[in-house]
Amino acid sequence: MNLTKRIISSALVLSMATLTIPVEAYATSNTIKGQVFFEDGSPAAGVKINILSSNIDEVYDDEVVGFSNNYYTSVYTDSNGTYEFDRPSDYCLVEVDLDSLPTKTGISSGSSFLYPGETIEPLTIYQIADVALDSDNSIAVYNGDGDTIFTNIEVDNADSTINYADLLNLDSIEILQKVDANEFKVDLESSYDLSDYTFIEKVDALYNMELIDRETEVSMYLSAITNNELSGLECATPIYDELASYCDDNPNSELSQQITNTLLPNEASTMALKDNPFSSEKTETVGRFVLHFESNTTESDYMSLSDLSKIITYVQNIDKAYFSEFGFKDPAYESGETKCHIYFASELNSATHYPKNASAPSGKGSYITIEYNKTSSSLADARETTLAHEIFHAIQQNYKTKTNNDLKWATESSATWASLRYYNKYRDKAAGRANSYLKDTTKSFSTYDKKGGYGIFLFFQYISQNYGDVAAIKRIYESFNNSGDIYSAVEHCSSSSTVPFKKLFAGFQAYNADTSHYNNYTNGTSRYINATVQGTDLMSISGKTLVPTSSMHFKYTKSTSSTKRIDFTLNVNGNYNDIAISLAKFTSSGTANLLRVYPNKSSSYTFSVLNFKSTNIKEVTVAVSNTNTSTTNNTFSLSAKIS
Repeated sequence: MNLTKRIISSALVLSMATLTIPVEAYATSNTIKGQVFFEDGSPAAGVKINILSSNIDEVYDDEVVGFSNNYYTSVYTDSNGTYEFDRPSDYCLVEVDLDSLPTKTGISSGSSFLYPGETIEPLTIYQIADVALDSDNSIAVYNGDGDTIFTNIEVDNADSTINYADLLNLDSIEILQKVDANEFKVDLESSYDLSDYTFIEKVDALYNMELIDRETEVSMYLSAITNNELSGLECATPIYDELASYCDDNPNSELSQQITNTLLPNEASTMALKDNPFSSEKTETVGRFVLHFESNTTESDYMSLSDLSKIITYVQNIDKAYFSEFGFKDPAYESGETKCHIYFASELNSATHYPKNASAPSGKGSYITIEYNKTSSSLADARETTLAHEIFHAIQQNYKTKTNNDLKWATESSATWASLRYYNKYRDKAAGRANSYLKDTTKSFSTYDKKGGYGIFLFFQYISQNYGDVAAIKRIYESFNNSGDIYSAVEHCSSSSTVPFKKLFAGFQAYNADTSHYNNYTNGTSRYINATVQGTDLMSISGKTLVPTSSMHFKYTKSTSSTKRIDFTLNVNGNYNDIAISLAKFTSSGTANLLRVYPNKSSSYTFSVLNFKSTNIKEVTVAVSNTNTSTTNNTFSLSAKIS
């Protein structure tokens, strides 16, 4: 992978041949002329054209160069639909001001990037015939021939409310969007399949879609516990963390009192067991842990003696790996304890309010619960994975002093990374989790449901592969122990210097365009990641909002052998310093060269993939990312022109 950026030197500026940029001979006149017509061939007068001067910003490799664009002047089409201007620089960007288009119309191209000697093709204004959702739920505008055209788009989501009873039987959710495409107004409905979601995953999905508020989310969590609706839930740690966090944030609320009366015997921050799940028990001390089992463990009961022996071995191995080899802190022990207690119960339900597969907070420490049922193959297959996952949760408790709802993504994803790293091979549902995240990267880290949230382990996987393996993750947690801010903590992943989150996130999204760059942990010959990020092939998109820590991917395939290059122009309506771009160039062999591009010099940035006509370049994937980690949304427009 080539992630090297070379700052262009003065000599390089003077010698364009060094850049391998295809420069044609200058036109005899420095005056650029263009025309805009309606689809019936009549001239379009009064269309505003913005001219931007473009300067070479950086050369990323022999095939990619970036340009910073700055506003120069504006001109308007005359009665003949003609406009002209003097070229402000060797390279320049010509953009149509979409606000100047007649209502209910769009234009064939939103912008044109001009190299020396190049001219502008005529543009056509079309009546809008249709507005529809693309495959990734991006909004596309079409003319009567079914071609994509470009215009201003505004979107409002309709309000919706769903109660607990409805959610139990809900298999899908429809989100109504009220779309205004330059006064062409339509209602579009996005459908999300929830048929394979557990109840808790449905709750998370609705909360992340902003269809329910936090109080409703927490109330549904509590109802799920008391009504035993936790089936299919692999890890209850974030559920109990969120209940405790809500009580800490709202100590006097009626809902907090309900949680305390139901689950918490002491203070709101305590999540100790209501009742011991065993009438009688046997224990085994293994390293830093005390294992609790039902006393009647025999070949005919919930756990065989053989399985008991295996569990002891698993805990021994995990104890050695996490503490002796990796060097993480001990688990957070309950008050007065010197060991972490793990309870293996055949049935965890509302009768005991005993958390299922969880590292549950108990004062300043934690205990671990594992649902064990030897008749369930899924549970049996996951027993070692679950132990490694939950034990890492107990370790996390020793690096933080207060639960934080915004940390759920990091808590679950890093625990998933830890269990995978412990095995160094595929043994859990890593593939499904990764693929769930890759299906939609347009959500903020902090708002992913459990399916996608677990998949964010890829972020920690990327960091560990590029900044020092386990030591990089340990540095993150040591920094978090001091700061309490996970986003600033990840910037301390390197042993040499801090790494800006923007750089980490852009590199991560580049990996997602070609997941073969991730370590190929295998079980036999099976790849643990079998998909790459989904993307749209829209040539232009306008007014698209990215929430913090989210990305959109665009894929472009070379169509003809005559293709020379592809120009991408990004316009940011917000803080352009928050925006990062990653680029994956796929060769004919299917491998990808990954680049990170940072348009941090101006709100308008163009980067060109040169020699796109080369048989070696088959496809280009571009990711636009909002690297802001708090509350700032960024709206952007992206246009691609293949010439």
